[in-house]
Amino acid sequence: MLNYPNNPSGVVLSSQELAELANVIKKHDLYVLTDDVYNRLVYDQDFAPSIASVSDMKERTLVLNGLSKSHSMTGWRIGYLLGPESLIHELYKIHQTDVGCASSISQEAAMTALTVDRDNPSEIVPIFRERRDYVLKRLDQIGVGYIKPEGTFYVFVNIEKFGINSLDFVKFLIEAVDLAVVHGSAFTEFGEGFIRISYAMDLSILKEALDRFQAAVAKLNNQKSLS
Repeated sequence: MLNYPNNPSGVVLSSQELAELANVIKKHDLYVLTDDVYNRLVYDQDFAPSIASVSDMKERTLVLNGLSKSHSMTGWRIGYLLGPESLIHELYKIHQTDVGCASSISQEAAMTALTVDRDNPSEIVPIFRERRDYVLKRLDQIGVGYIKPEGTFYVFVNIEKFGINSLDFVKFLIEAVDLAVVHGSAFTEFGEGFIRISYAMDLSILKEALDRFQAAVAKLNNQKSLS
């Protein structure tokens, strides 16, 4: 299972990295389920590469995608699945009994997104880039590390130096400055030591959020120096 561009880190795998990964997948005769939903929200290219585009991978890959990120249509609950006919045929046996049809309203909205508003990602990516750059600048000023996002609208912030686990850090932010972020351990044990900040908000809201975050970090640093 792959998720690139990645939530929560914003990391994007290069074509070379995907090709090397594909060699391992083919060697062990594996199938891939890849979540490409952020593939249009990238900052240094038009599309993030998908492992389905690597030679000889199309027949062993299922691609999950949708319009929730590329067209800000999260609430419409509509997406799609791409894959070889043989796999889709087997999946349909389960899908037709377990999943209801997307509403006609959502389907009409999706058709509009894919026709009239097809280029929406090219309009929103510069907005997200501006927000990303602002958040990273503030984090640099505050003095915390992070993984620089190449895609998505999240930044994974390293909070290991504060000596508390990520869930306790999140609780502290809520109690101390009324600020909500996501603890890294929500993304398995490999996310421990990080928090996820979303910048899918206007700059004015992000400024207030980073002001609160800075105040919380100052409190933690003060407590650490007193102890």
